[in-house]
Amino acid sequence: MWRGESDIFDRFLNGVEWAGNRLPHPFMIFIYLALFVVVISWFVSLFGVSFEDPAGGEETPVVSM
Repeated sequence: MWRGESDIFDRFLNGVEWAGNRLPHPFMIFIYLALFVVVISWFVSLFGVSFEDPAGGEETPVVSM
């Protein structure tokens, strides 16, 4: 194998490792995403947004927790 390709691949893997080490713990990512969904739900419910149920065709308003 040509040495230059190995250097590029090693640099790529080092970059992936660096980025992965910067991420928070997966449990915290889950908590952040859950909180994000709750906040977006609350924000959308303030404006009275509703959606049409594709199965029954009835209109359902967005309700926050």
